[in-house]
Amino acid sequence: MQLPPFLIERMFAKHEFTARINLTGSDTEAVSLDELWQVAPAQTRSPPSGRVL
Repeated sequence: MQLPPFLIERMFAKHEFTARINLTGSDTEAVSLDELWQVAPAQTRSPPSGRVL
C-alpha cells in the first residue's frame, strides 16, 4: 500500500533546523535550572526554612 507523503514531516525535513523561530515543533527546548530561577516569581526563588530542594 503506497501512502502519500506526510506533508508535515516533509516541511520539518526542509525547515526544522533552518527556521529562525520554530513554532511548529511538538518538543520543547531544554531549560536550565538557572534560567527557571531567573523567571520565577521572587517568593518562589528560595525554599521555605527547613525544606531542602
